[in-house]
Amino acid sequence: MQLRGAAADAREDNVQVKQLREQLTVQAGQLGSAAAQLGLPAPRLSVESAPATPDVGAALGRAETAMRQADSRLGEALKAGTLPVLLPESTPALRATVVYGTFCLLAWAVQFTLLAATDYQLLAAMASLCGMPLVAFGAGVLTLHTLGQPRSGDRIGYSARLGAVICFAGLPLMWLILLVTYAVLRS
Repeated sequence: MQLRGAAADAREDNVQVKQLREQLTVQAGQLGSAAAQLGLPAPRLSVESAPATPDVGAALGRAETAMRQADSRLGEALKAGTLPVLLPESTPALRATVVYGTFCLLAWAVQFTLLAATDYQLLAAMASLCGMPLVAFGAGVLTLHTLGQPRSGDRIGYSARLGAVICFAGLPLMWLILLVTYAVLRS
């Protein structure tokens, strides 16, 4: 009587192991295709020998739980791969504004330093006032085309007009604000 029960349990455990192997094969294929989609090397999967467990049902339960967790993490990784590295949760317009605005502020600081260092010579002023907006714009475009794009999926388009307005109008506007502030404080 007990022998029949043990044989039935063994058959049921064997069926569960077979199902688990099939699920592992599917999961390995999903991991490989996800790695290729994200531009990463394919993971090397192997079955390592584990110590014998007297409770086969508990071991199968732990293996199924681990597989569900791996599937969940795979889904999270695939979702993260479709988001840009830089400010992943923001809109493209906000991301572009932050990037171009940051480079505009940096360019203004460099302009200010260059003008002060050259004792406000006309040639240095013209080169700085004309060249730095272009440098800020180029750095913004380069940043958005590298860090503002997802690893996989569709590319995100950014408005070059927005960048041009921020960089080419923002720098003179900051100089105007500085001059007006200086004039107000001086009087």
